[in-house]
Amino acid sequence: MRGLAICVIAFCAVVVTSTAAHAAECGDVGWAEHCDVENSGSSVDIGGSVTHPGSGNNDSSPDEGTAPAPAQTTPGVAPDDPCHRINRCNMDYEVGLIREITLADLVSFTPTPPTLTNEPAGYGITKRPTNFIATSTTQLIPGRLLDLDVTVRFTPTAYRYDYGDGTTQTTKTGGKPWADLHLTTWARTDTSHVYTERGTYPITVTTLYTADVNFGNGWRPVTGNVEATTGNYTIRVLEAHTALVNKNCIEDPHGTGCPTR
Repeated sequence: MRGLAICVIAFCAVVVTSTAAHAAECGDVGWAEHCDVENSGSSVDIGGSVTHPGSGNNDSSPDEGTAPAPAQTTPGVAPDDPCHRINRCNMDYEVGLIREITLADLVSFTPTPPTLTNEPAGYGITKRPTNFIATSTTQLIPGRLLDLDVTVRFTPTAYRYDYGDGTTQTTKTGGKPWADLHLTTWARTDTSHVYTERGTYPITVTTLYTADVNFGNGWRPVTGNVEATTGNYTIRVLEAHTALVNKNCIEDPHGTGCPTR
């Protein structure tokens, strides 16, 4: 008999007679009790094993076995008597343990990191809000594990910003442009940040995803969050100064604050 057990990370002591039966097992309400769930924090790993009965000798072939021993007979009992079957009547018998061979497989599912931008693009002004926008979407990632279809769904639920000046913030939204929020430039938003010193700052944003697994018979949650981080994004923060002038930069290109000065 060939059995199949699918688990997340760990191999389970669950043996069923077909992939369909196993999918039902992992889709039960108590699937986590049968399939240990482990979340690495950056991916969902799903492992499985197929067990084949082997022989009692050292032959490691999973498809070869030892022929069954001839049925034992008991004096005074006909061979076709139900009482003749093992464990049905008092008789002397031995049970031989057949070594099992396990084939293992592992599939890893990792969500795509968020995209990151800011307003004004690539720049900021001290003492004024710089608006940041991170974008993540729900992702469905299919795979196959030991000939069984499996899909993992990642849903963004929170965003953790590191603004590069020692300040971090976790929000429920990745942010939106000022225009989409019907706000004026330099307005505060849920994801904006105010820098007090000029300089160049490295920005990172981490999306926190919830994960669900589907073996073909409904979604089942995976405990914990999976994180995906985007880095290597920098902005240059400048200082803004105001001055009273008689003419604008078109009228006087060399005036105070004009680019050609």
